[in-house]
Amino acid sequence: MTEPYVAISGGFGKSNTPATASPSPIANAATAAAEIAAVNRTPTAAASGDTKDVKSGGAATPQSLTLPSNTGGSSSIAVSPGSSAPAPLTAAQHVELKFASELSELVGMGIPKPEVIDALIICGQNKDIVARVTEYLFATPARKEAIRLAEMEKKLRKAEDTHKAEMDRISTEFNAKKRRLQLEAYTAFLSTLLVDGYITPSEVKKIEVQRNHSDVSDSEHRQILISLGVAGGESGSAWSKMISDGQARAEKLEVSSDCAHCHNVKHQLVTDHIVMDCMHLCLCEECAPIYMKPNSKCPKCGRPARKVVKTFR
Repeated sequence: MTEPYVAISGGFGKSNTPATASPSPIANAATAAAEIAAVNRTPTAAASGDTKDVKSGGAATPQSLTLPSNTGGSSSIAVSPGSSAPAPLTAAQHVELKFASELSELVGMGIPKPEVIDALIICGQNKDIVARVTEYLFATPARKEAIRLAEMEKKLRKAEDTHKAEMDRISTEFNAKKRRLQLEAYTAFLSTLLVDGYITPSEVKKIEVQRNHSDVSDSEHRQILISLGVAGGESGSAWSKMISDGQARAEKLEVSSDCAHCHNVKHQLVTDHIVMDCMHLCLCEECAPIYMKPNSKCPKCGRPARKVVKTFR
């Protein structure tokens, strides 16, 4: 019967702990976790007084947990009494847990266990592990080196494929988030233009520029308009009416820039005062004070006139 190995400083040593059979590597790990939890629940060295090593100056004695395997042997992990997790598995311990049945089969052929473990570390990526390990163990030194290099290249390719897949995933998520932010910004831009209920020719040009900048398709533009309450989108009658109303307002402004209050008939002054917050440039210097009074409204759109400010050209 193969004697169990223990993780000690400098390598593996034989353990006096009797070997225990385990149904699977998963069960082995679960058993180890339960034993670790039991160790952590034991009283501290100061409380019990029986876990101190006199030679080490009163330091707590490390505990050793035995991990049974399907090979008839076992491996142990050193755990400090105050630690919350076992020490990381070595490569050999990982092989014993992952390839328990293959290890048992190869050791049963009479091959020394340490040699089998080393071979499994090198050839563990293959589908037919037993055949590949056997080939490696009985090969010439030159053939062993060739197999080792081939397996290393295979692992590197697998790592590269994994890295590439991860980078592709990150890139896809980044592009999706970037696209969402672009559409959100375009939606906010359109919503500010739709507040007045009309779209002037200059605003139509701005929309085209923004669409090209954000690469907004016709279907996306239509869906955004519908989400903003424009029935039918760009092809609907509501949008057409906004365009025509904006065109009419622009033509009216081009024909006349008269004061919205006196129409410059009385004073013949330049319209140079703007109403806040609607931003209508619609008052002359004589009429502006009229709309500086409390509760005044813009003569252009009827919105509250918070302030009237003189502009300079």
